Amino acid sequence: MNDEIILNLGDRGSLVNKLQEKLGVEITTIYDNMTMAAVKNFQATQIHVYPNGIVDSITWNLIFTIDGEKFSKRQKELLRHSSKVVELLKDEDKELYEMSLLLQKYISDYVGETIIIK
Repeated sequence: MNDEIILNLGDRGSLVNKLQEKLGVEITTIYDNMTMAAVKNFQATQIHVYPNGIVDSITWNLIFTIDGEKFSKRQKELLRHSSKVVELLKDEDKELYEMSLLLQKYISDYVGETIIIK
């Protein structure tokens, strides 16, 4: 399977809805900044996937091959809060933003410990 883009910022529809539900972010059916941050968060936990927030076929397949129907409630909370912090800092303070990306990666790694990739 190639790396065609499936979802990107501004996209709308049922695929976005499905993605948002799986990642535990607010379901708006619009691929917004919060969704992109959650995707980046997820990508950062994967080997050989660049965390750019674009859902290509590789990212899509990784997200939807995780055991279990959904992330736990606590995992969703951690992803949602870390994504919000990173987005808020993005335009405010470059150094703090870079540090928050590292923190976000650690949170993702922590959450990832309870997720089994097939």
